[in-house]
Amino acid sequence: MTVKDKGNISAYPSLTWRRDFRKSAALAAFLIVFQPLYSSSGTVPLTPFLSHTPILNAPAGIDLEFRLDVYEATSEVQSANLLWRLPGGEFRSLDMDAVPGGFTCALPASDIKPPHLEYVIQARLSDGSVVSYPQNDPLSSPQIIGVLAERRVEGPQFYVLYPQSGQNVFEVELRIAVSVFDPDLNYDPSSLEVFIDGKRVPVSQSSPSYLLVKFSGLRAGIHEAALRSADFAGHRNPEYTWKFHTSGRHDQLERGEFAWGFTGESGREDFNDEPHDYVRGDLRAEGRYGGWTVGARCYLTSDESTEHQPQNRFLLKIQQRHFTATLGDASPMFSDLVLSGKRVRGAEIGLHTGAFHLQGVYGEINRGIQGSTYRRFLGSIRPYFTTSWGWKLGFTFLKAKDDLGSVAEAYASPQDNVVAGADLLVPLWNHAVQWSISAALSLTALDIRGGSISDSLLNEAGVELPFDPRNWQNLLVINESLSPPNPLGMSSLAWTTTLNLNRFGQTLSLNYRSIGPAYRSFGNPYLQNDLAGWSVSDQFSALNHRLFVTLGFNHSRDNLKGTKSATTASAGGWISLSLMPSFGLPQITTTVNYNLGGNDLDKIDTLMTGGDTLYTDQRRDESSSSIAISATQELFLLGRRGTITFNLNNSSFRDRLEDRPPGYAALSSASRNYGIIWRSSLSQVLTGTLDYAYFSSDLGSSQRYHQISGAVNERMEQPRLNVILGVRRRIGEGNLARWQSDASGEWEFIPRHLLRLTLTHFFNDRIQNEGVYRLYYFKRF
Repeated sequence: MTVKDKGNISAYPSLTWRRDFRKSAALAAFLIVFQPLYSSSGTVPLTPFLSHTPILNAPAGIDLEFRLDVYEATSEVQSANLLWRLPGGEFRSLDMDAVPGGFTCALPASDIKPPHLEYVIQARLSDGSVVSYPQNDPLSSPQIIGVLAERRVEGPQFYVLYPQSGQNVFEVELRIAVSVFDPDLNYDPSSLEVFIDGKRVPVSQSSPSYLLVKFSGLRAGIHEAALRSADFAGHRNPEYTWKFHTSGRHDQLERGEFAWGFTGESGREDFNDEPHDYVRGDLRAEGRYGGWTVGARCYLTSDESTEHQPQNRFLLKIQQRHFTATLGDASPMFSDLVLSGKRVRGAEIGLHTGAFHLQGVYGEINRGIQGSTYRRFLGSIRPYFTTSWGWKLGFTFLKAKDDLGSVAEAYASPQDNVVAGADLLVPLWNHAVQWSISAALSLTALDIRGGSISDSLLNEAGVELPFDPRNWQNLLVINESLSPPNPLGMSSLAWTTTLNLNRFGQTLSLNYRSIGPAYRSFGNPYLQNDLAGWSVSDQFSALNHRLFVTLGFNHSRDNLKGTKSATTASAGGWISLSLMPSFGLPQITTTVNYNLGGNDLDKIDTLMTGGDTLYTDQRRDESSSSIAISATQELFLLGRRGTITFNLNNSSFRDRLEDRPPGYAALSSASRNYGIIWRSSLSQVLTGTLDYAYFSSDLGSSQRYHQISGAVNERMEQPRLNVILGVRRRIGEGNLARWQSDASGEWEFIPRHLLRLTLTHFFNDRIQNEGVYRLYYFKRF
C-alpha cells in the first residue's frame, strides 16, 4: 500500500518521524487491523482444505497474482492451473506453481486490459477428481475481474503493437507499429508526428486507425518514443510516450549490463497443532552483452519431495536476435489446441531467420510417483512462416508418453499421445480485419502396458493394415485401447476459427470452436472435449472514451458424434459496462452473466424391485446467473484524501424442473459476496484502511459469515521502514468464525536490500490456535 500524498518526507528531521511514529502507534491501538487483499471481500472455502479469495477488480497495466490456499495436507492437491480469457476470447491455461501454503501464478501486465477479464481456478486432487472455482458451471460462469483503466484524457487512444513498453528489440531495422482508436472522429491523421529520443522521424505508412514507422541507426540502450497529434481545429492532444530497449548486430553494447535479485524466506505454519516449517529461496539474474541476453532463475524450497510433483524451479534462458534456448522449467505457448502453458522440465529452442521460424521443446511434464502417476515425457516441434504483412502459417507436432519403468503402478493406466496441428493468421487492411483458423488431430493409446498389437493378431481379427504396428510403436502404441479406434471418423479432430473486426471505433469478434469427443492433448490437459459452440462479442466506447461497453453471446453443445444417450446444450449472454468519468465521480464496473442449460431427455426411468419403485432422473433444465459490481470513489474526509470501494458479487444456480420424482430434490444454490473498503492517508506517512465483507453460500453445506478488518500502514523514508499492524474478525458458525491478528515490517537497510517479517495468528473457541510466521530477505533487480 502506498501513500498517495506524502509530501516531502525527506525534509522531516529525525525527531519528527519519531514523534509521528509514536502517534501512529497510538492510533494503531484503535485501528489495528489486517491489511486486506486488493479489491477482495472474503475467502471462499472450496473443500475442507482448499479456499480462494476472489479478485473482483484490478488496475490495468500491473501484474496480477492469483492464489489458491491449501490449509491442511498438501498431498491432497496434486496440481492446480488457471484458465483465463479476455471478453469474447478463448480460455488459455497456465500451470500454477506450488508454494508454501498453496499454489500461485501471475498474469503479466500486458494481459490485464479493460474492461474486464474472466478466470477459473482448477485443482486436481490425489483421487483424480477436480475442484473448481467458481464451483457452479465454472466455464460458463467464470469469475469476472473488472479491470480499472487509467483515467483518460482528451484525444485519441494509441495501442502500441510493436515494440511494446519495456520490450527488448534485437532487429537491425526497427519498426514501430501503432493502432489508433478515435470513435469521435476528431483526430487529424495528418497531424501525427513520431519522435524517438526527442528527434522527429518520418512516418512510413499511416491511416486514421494505423501507423507504421521504419528506420535504423539507433544505438543500443533504452529509448523513448513519443506520439504527438492534434484535432482538425489544430488543438494539440496530450503527448503519448513509452520506452523500449534496442540491441543488434551493428549496435553492440559498449559495455555489459547485469542485474540480479534474490528472495529468501523462512516460515512456520501451525494448523491444528501440526507445525510445518519451511525454507525457500528464489534467485534471478539477467545480463546483456553484444546483442545477447542471458537470464537465469533458481527457486528452491524445503517442501520439495519425490512424493509430489516438482516444486523447485530451474531456468536458464539465452536469447539473441535469431536464436533462443531455454533449459529447465519452461511454459511454452505453441498452440492453444496443442501446447499452451504446460510446464515442461527440459529444453526449449527457437530459431528465427527472416520469414522462417522454428520452435521445439522436449522434457518431463509429470514426475513418476508410486501409486499416483507415471513419469511422462513430452516433445513438440513447431515450424512457422511469417510475412512483413503480418501473415502467419504454422504447424505443430506433439508426442507425449508415459514411462512404464518409472513406477510399478499408478491410479491411471500408462498412456501414449500424438497430436498434429496447423494454424493460419491473416490480417487485412492494416489489421482492421483479422482472421485466424487452427486445427489439430490426435491419437491416444489409453493403456500401453501390452505394447502395440502384432500384425498376425490383426489378421486373425480380420483387420488388415499396410504396416506392422510393432514397427511404429516408438511413434505411437497401436492396440485395442487406441482412441479413436477409427481415425477416419474424425472424432479426435479439434478446430477453431476467429474473425476480428476493428473498425469505426469498435471491436467485433466472432468465434467457432469444435473439440471432438476423442481429442486429447497432453500439452493442454484441461481442454474440454466433445464440445462445439460459437460466440460473438462487441466492444466499443462512448462518452468520449469514458464508458466501455462489451456485449457477448455464446452457445455450445456436446455429444458431437451422437454416442451418448442425451445431448446437452447451453446458451448464455453477458454485458459489461465500465464507466471511467472525470475526477470527482465514481469509477464503476458492472458485469452481468446469464446462462441456460439442459439436455434433450424428457422421461424418467423406473425399475421395480421387491415391490419398490426406483427412479433414475437424468434430465437437465437449469439456469445460472451472476452479477459483479465494483465502484470506487475518491473523496476528501477530515482534510485527507482517500478512496472508498464497494464490491458486490452474486451468483445463483436453479433447477427449473418442477416434477422431480421422490428422492430427487431440485438442486438450487446461490452465493453472495459483498464488501466495502475505505482507504485514506491519515498523515503524510500513515495510511489507514477499514473493510467490511459478507459472504453466504448454500452450495453443499450452508456457509455464512461477516468479516470486519482494516489496516494501518506506516511508511517512512528515513529510515526506509514500512510497518503494518492489524486484526480481522470473522463472525460465523463453526470453523468459519475466528479472529486473526497480523503484524508485518519491512526495512530497506541497504538500497535495494530489504528484510521483511510477517506474523499471523488465527484463533477461535472451537479449534486450536493456528499461526504463521515468515521472514524474508529480498534483493531487488
